[in-house]
Amino acid sequence: MLPQLLLPLLLAAVSAADEKSLPACSGALGTEQVLLQHAMLAKHRLEREGNASSGSSDEDEVEEECYTSMEGEECHSAVVWAQHHGVLENPEFYQGLTHHSSFEEFQDFLEAHGETSCYRPCNLCRTAIKGERCFENVEWAMLVGIREHPEWYPGLASGSSFEEFQSLLHGSSKGDCLTAPCNLCRTVTEPGELCYKEVDWAMTHGIHSHPEWYLGLSANSSRAEFQQYLSLKYDCPPVCGLCHTAEPGEPCHEGVMWAMKYGIEAHPAWYPELSANSSFEGFQAHLHEGKFQNCPMPCRLEAE
Repeated sequence: MLPQLLLPLLLAAVSAADEKSLPACSGALGTEQVLLQHAMLAKHRLEREGNASSGSSDEDEVEEECYTSMEGEECHSAVVWAQHHGVLENPEFYQGLTHHSSFEEFQDFLEAHGETSCYRPCNLCRTAIKGERCFENVEWAMLVGIREHPEWYPGLASGSSFEEFQSLLHGSSKGDCLTAPCNLCRTVTEPGELCYKEVDWAMTHGIHSHPEWYLGLSANSSRAEFQQYLSLKYDCPPVCGLCHTAEPGEPCHEGVMWAMKYGIEAHPAWYPELSANSSFEGFQAHLHEGKFQNCPMPCRLEAE
């Protein structure tokens, strides 16, 4: 928050400035711009309070009011603590959030729950949920679109995550996906990132001194496999494109079970390289290659 002695001066400067010349959201802003933006937000809040008391409102202005906190600010410290300590120690205090949730999601949560030093953040991610138009379009793209029109989905394949499909639809301004999804997978490649350092340590030291910490991994596991494992416990994003054997409740699992129980008997020509004795993974690999049921490549696939 701004020091009280600075606020009148900055509000006067804002009143004389062209509001449209100030950015709606902060990026790499200089100190003066950040202070002016703080003052602008304070001014908006005062005006909103005045409008509320007079019964009037300005919805457009409220929609544009956002500010993502920067390092050195009280809100930024509160968000970082909540991300790295609070949600791990007391997850029940942070309903709807996990250690994977973005900085903006935590800031939005703190603002909504009365953390007065935090404003509504900019670029807030949101993964579509069932019942929304975006969700329906993403689901269609995953189950039908990728098979019939793969050229519409560059960079994606059968088995790509819901978030990857939503991100593509959001970026192309199609599919009524107005926001980017949360928890989007990506492979960390920047040495300066905390996740990159954690993966490095796990591969060079952790797996040798504490192999019991890394169930399912070995010294020969890939960097992507280490990142994926750490994504379950620490501040690493999930990895794109890793193998995954379908589990009950997933469309792919349903498709594989149907193919094993009914498809292979009724339509053996559909499965030329398989037989009734082929493994679950063999059937899943077949569906993956045909882009059916959004099946990813299974793990532990052996030659049929």
